[in-house]
Amino acid sequence: MRRLGRPTFFTVGEEATIAEAMELWTASGGLWKREMMATILRDYVADMGAEREAQAKAYFVDDVVPRKTWFAAFLRRRPELRRVKAAGLDEARARAANPEAVAQYFAALTAVTRQYVIESAIQVYNTDESMINVADVLRGCGRHAYTTSPTRRRADFVTPVVQFGADAASFVACICADGTRLPLFSVVRGSGGRLPFVQETRPNGTTTKVPLGPFVGEGAEDHRRENPGFDGDLWIEYTRLLAKHLGSTQPTKWRLMLIDGCKVHLSAKRLGLLKAANMVVLMLPSLLSHLLQQCDDEPFLKVKAHPYRSARALLPTVPAGTHSTIKHLMLVIAEACLHGLSSVHVINGFKNTGAWPVDASQVEDARLLTGMAAGYATRRVDLYRLMVRLGPEARREMDKPVVSFGSISNRGRAVVATSHGVLAAIHELEAAKEVAFKAKEVRQAQAAHAREARATQLAMDERDADQRRQIPGFCRRKDAWRSAAERQRDRLRRTNEYTPVARAVLVGEPRPKRAGRLKSDRSTLGE
Repeated sequence: MRRLGRPTFFTVGEEATIAEAMELWTASGGLWKREMMATILRDYVADMGAEREAQAKAYFVDDVVPRKTWFAAFLRRRPELRRVKAAGLDEARARAANPEAVAQYFAALTAVTRQYVIESAIQVYNTDESMINVADVLRGCGRHAYTTSPTRRRADFVTPVVQFGADAASFVACICADGTRLPLFSVVRGSGGRLPFVQETRPNGTTTKVPLGPFVGEGAEDHRRENPGFDGDLWIEYTRLLAKHLGSTQPTKWRLMLIDGCKVHLSAKRLGLLKAANMVVLMLPSLLSHLLQQCDDEPFLKVKAHPYRSARALLPTVPAGTHSTIKHLMLVIAEACLHGLSSVHVINGFKNTGAWPVDASQVEDARLLTGMAAGYATRRVDLYRLMVRLGPEARREMDKPVVSFGSISNRGRAVVATSHGVLAAIHELEAAKEVAFKAKEVRQAQAAHAREARATQLAMDERDADQRRQIPGFCRRKDAWRSAAERQRDRLRRTNEYTPVARAVLVGEPRPKRAGRLKSDRSTLGE
């Protein structure tokens, strides 16, 4: 049944041509935006002829640019075209996301699951860190509001005052493919180390200190650091927390931990703790976490989006003068993780990245061809066949470390970080770094000792000079020199500066001629 309303400007055939052009453009890795389509359609109408262009001016406006309403109606008439959210991608990540690297990762993942008998979802884990910044949340949560006033053009809301130490916090989540997660591990700004406290006021006016851990969740740990991020020592503390919780579940079976290739993760002590808890660690290929990291797919996206939603509901009710404390920050993180790290989002994170069940077809081929130019984008890729062909190479390379720039390289390949060869290479690198660090400390100590010696020598020289200046014989000679200079100045004051002499001629000293210049002039004249 034909819908009532204004008829469409383009015919069915013309709209089919437009949809085909959009499909070809997006298949080559390009982004198709509404503004770009409006410009192209204006040129398309101009090529149809003067009569058709006049009809377009009457249908649209004088500039012949389709508006948002036409574009929305066009998408409704073309169900094969879907609207998706576009995100920025670095060029390095776009070039690293090639089919060979992804196929090698899935080949290594398949080999590890077979070698260590990973048969159920409860044996597959992923861990990653993220940060929530209160300032970013407050800036982006009050964009739209509704009013009944005919004259009011904008609405203002009160932004709470953020106390020091409550501006940002980092947290680490460890999720399992069965939909569960381990207690959170968070880091807030400040000093005090492990298990920070917050000061609260009781109803009777007295104050008390309450630990921050219960605000985030049962079993969670909180730490303070000047920069609310993670370093090597905090990662080791977090690994101890993982080993404590994972050691009590299925202690006789191996479990798989998927991590990214961050250098701070490659610690021999940390990997040794995980291996002692029957964890095999598979490191993802570098610059591919946006495709293969389970936490980054759906769980963390929901975690990052929830603070904006809760703040939009909270800000209109906040009175003036309200302070945002670290307790409020912990409650925001707890509520965001409760929604974002739910069982549905966690299971979808593993499923969408093909980690469990292992399925390379979950990775879209188009995302592996973005930024590779139009010729490369027309390539047809079968990840399963490519994974089978690259399987022997992936199994051979996943246990062999490649050292690059003082670290284990995972560029274009997956690495089993808990294998014997990789652990031995990490031990050698850490030993070399320790030797270099000690040599640097020795050089710095020698330089400090040399500076100290120079300063001491300068002080001694100054003291000796002061002592010499106090010797009676030196003082008498100095006084005699000063008296003679004073007498000379008195005599000069009584003499005129210029004495007039009759018939005197002022003759200056002759300037010596430059031999090089004369020689060159003579040679020029001779020519």
